Amino acid sequence: MTTRHTITHADEIYRGNAFEDGYSPDGRRGVEMSHLKYTKMGALAAADEDFFLSSWVLGSSATSAGVNWVNLATGAGASSATPTVWTIYVASQGLAARNITITSSGNDSTKTFRVTGRDIYGNTMVESITGGNDAVASGVKAFAYVDNFTCTAVTVSTISVGIGNTIGLPFALATVSDFLGLNIDGYWGSTASVGGVSNYTMNVGLGASVAFSATVPATSSVGDRDVRGTLNLISGARTPDGTRVFGVMQNVDASSRAKAFGLPQATTLT
Repeated sequence: MTTRHTITHADEIYRGNAFEDGYSPDGRRGVEMSHLKYTKMGALAAADEDFFLSSWVLGSSATSAGVNWVNLATGAGASSATPTVWTIYVASQGLAARNITITSSGNDSTKTFRVTGRDIYGNTMVESITGGNDAVASGVKAFAYVDNFTCTAVTVSTISVGIGNTIGLPFALATVSDFLGLNIDGYWGSTASVGGVSNYTMNVGLGASVAFSATVPATSSVGDRDVRGTLNLISGARTPDGTRVFGVMQNVDASSRAKAFGLPQATTLT
């Protein structure tokens, strides 16, 4: 049986007898203990454009709000012929949440694909993704589970729905500098490389690629980035392939729920 204990509810913990005037705001002895947290994500599956749905033309029955595409599921993510939920994240295996991709064979740029699901902590979240014109349209939020797909209009082209190479962070970042590194198969790297191989760019915060907002919640399902931040893994030798083992190191501010786990997810489709 796993036992757990919370040592203290203090925002800062000091250790030792060392003393230096000016170090601690209240003259406390000791050195502040680390807030570093390493999360092993495991061997992430390769991006899969038809993880959920493969080459379907959506009729009117698939466009109504609340209609689950259970009868259309044909991809590797379908647990059965008519699944009620698709699982991307598996906590026991360390697998990470991923972004959703919509691949259109024709022009779906006037249509909006809507995804309803949950994050790694079970919180409901939604995202609206504008379709592409004979292209891949990529979401920016990290889903752990998907409960429902809908579209605002019937598609003429075939579409496939899958997962991309954007992975979600387990904890929120106050600043970009609080992300301390990505580990792939034992190699640590900066935001430029891992083992000399270009591998990822960061998207943290709400609607910005280089800044984090601690005050504005993700009120829109369109364009607002994941509330904890994501890593966009660049195509190449260090993208997920089902065998490479990934992990991330972060500095975690545990002083409040919002600072540790991010602000509330968007729950209303816009």
